[in-house]
Amino acid sequence: MLCNYICSHKMRNRYNILFTVLLLFSFSAANSQLSFEIRVSTRTIFSNQEVQAEYVVKNATRLESFTGPQFNGWKIISGPVYSSQQSNINGQISNEVSYVYVLVPARAGRLILPGTTVVAAGKTLSCKPVSIMVKSGKAPNASPPQSSLPSLFDDVFSGNSFNIPELRGGQTPASFIKNHVFIRCETTTGHCYAGEPVQVTYHLYADINCQLKVEKQPAFSGCSILEMPYDEYPDNVTIKGRNYKAYIVRKVQVIPLQPGNVELPPASVDCTFDLLGTDQLKHSYKTLLKSDSKMLTVVPLPHDTSGKFAGAIGNFTITAHVQHPQSPAGETNSLTINIDGQGNLQNATYSGIDWPAGVEHYDAKENLETDKALFPAGMNKSWDIPFIIKQPGEVVIPPVKLTYFNTVHNRYETVSSDVIKIQVTPPLEKGRNYYNPDINLDNKKYLWIIPALALTVGFILILTNKKKKKIIVQKEVMPEPVVTPVKDEPHFSKIFLHAQSIKDDKVFLKRTRAILEELLQYYGKGSTENGLMQLQQKDPPLHSQMKSMIHHLDTILFSPFAIFYDRDELSEQVNELIVKVKSLME
Repeated sequence: MLCNYICSHKMRNRYNILFTVLLLFSFSAANSQLSFEIRVSTRTIFSNQEVQAEYVVKNATRLESFTGPQFNGWKIISGPVYSSQQSNINGQISNEVSYVYVLVPARAGRLILPGTTVVAAGKTLSCKPVSIMVKSGKAPNASPPQSSLPSLFDDVFSGNSFNIPELRGGQTPASFIKNHVFIRCETTTGHCYAGEPVQVTYHLYADINCQLKVEKQPAFSGCSILEMPYDEYPDNVTIKGRNYKAYIVRKVQVIPLQPGNVELPPASVDCTFDLLGTDQLKHSYKTLLKSDSKMLTVVPLPHDTSGKFAGAIGNFTITAHVQHPQSPAGETNSLTINIDGQGNLQNATYSGIDWPAGVEHYDAKENLETDKALFPAGMNKSWDIPFIIKQPGEVVIPPVKLTYFNTVHNRYETVSSDVIKIQVTPPLEKGRNYYNPDINLDNKKYLWIIPALALTVGFILILTNKKKKKIIVQKEVMPEPVVTPVKDEPHFSKIFLHAQSIKDDKVFLKRTRAILEELLQYYGKGSTENGLMQLQQKDPPLHSQMKSMIHHLDTILFSPFAIFYDRDELSEQVNELIVKVKSLME
């Protein structure tokens, strides 16, 4: 009896291991995401710089064709260069195929790297275009300095640019060096508004051979700092009839946070230099050079009588557009608001949107890009706002306004975007995707995984039972245990179980959102809003969980940036929601 029990127990363990391996294999296959995107080496370049654009197909089992993009406003230096790579991280295998171009701009301005299509694994995929800001002029040779520069001037003047100077009667090394090597803190202005950028440059001037090393960088307080790039080579300047080499110790844009006096602290540099003494011998000396402290007077912004000032200081324009000017009712769209110009947009926002009736909108995704090479800094701030229009017809989004303070004109100014018109067509049939007809949200084509898994498990059970019969031939006949029938899963739970077998992440997320809407419509007598109202009346916390989950799905689906999430955890939360709603409503 004991031997038979042990053998039977071992077989059950083997079955459990095989079953677990099968499940892991199916989940691993489901997590391979097929995608197509553009990757760029940088988003901002000068007109003499190159940009590398990679058109990347991820996790394609079969690549059939690639349509070469038409680059308007660009010159192709090389490409397309084909490359592929495969990685295996913790058993998760992924692969990438890339078509790489090296391009130079034909003109300055905002240029577009166009999207294109590729046929992979029998599907036609498209990628979104990417915008590149091209600035006129040549790029500076040096990169921006770090916040701590321990040895910026190692062996700056080690050549024969200058002869060794000689001390004259009554001079000391300290009094001599003051006129020949010194640091100045120079600003674009001594007065500014709170929030207005001011350029601060620490220049070191020298007209003798010396070795210089930064001892201490200035530490600013009461303001935010933007480090600026600069040329590492010195300029030749003339001060009071004397020629100097002028080096930059540090170059920043200072943005005072509040009115008052802001101290621009000194920079310190160790200076080692040689002098001829009265004995006509060379002597080496070392001294610490410091710039003088400087005060910046900061005044408050004048009162805004309109009450619509939203934090932008400088000179800006605003634009707005929707992702789909024509869209079916009930489909998610996206409004993009873009503020562009020079100045300070760190805490800025737009003045608000007058959403038309019947439009449901969600939280915005914010992005800020800064060009520190310009003064005032070039800034671009954008918001992507997902929204849904419920009824067919023409919907008009009024102009979006921005009220900012113009530091050149010393006044508040308001700019507006254009009116946006959206043609909303009748709702689509369930299971169809308006923006990509090749993708069907119906999960029927994925159902083969379930019977295939069932057949495999069944085959294992048959083998296991045969072996069990051989082992327990001499077992006593035991009474059949009483088995309580398991109740069928709720209807929506079954639908969601099927949806979890969908491999494509985007299709899975869209299908999950559609299931939650169908669940609400079922208990809301055909209306999602009625379903949510019933939830709010019967169980407010559950109502909040449902709205939060739908918002979370929309954020992942329609964000312009990749958002990573745990698919298993999300599936568990959705399934729990479905069970709770069904239990509450019945």
